[in-house]
Amino acid sequence: MKLETLREEIDQIDASLMALFKQRMNVARHIGTLKRASGLPIADPYRESLLMRMRQETFADETLWPYFETWLKLLIDISKEVQR
Repeated sequence: MKLETLREEIDQIDASLMALFKQRMNVARHIGTLKRASGLPIADPYRESLLMRMRQETFADETLWPYFETWLKLLIDISKEVQR
């Protein structure tokens, strides 16, 4: 493959990631609204721990897991900020 072809593929993936990020944050906003209406705390350490375990179990590349884990933790933190 040529470098330009691979860069175009990265651009397409980034566009998909941006759309999915916006979708996730919209869901997080709705979750925040429901939590506030129900008097629930924004942070849910049990759910976060469960989520990390579930993702690790299904993530097939052990060499990339530490990077994905870091990214996922950041995504969770941003989601909590959006919920607030």
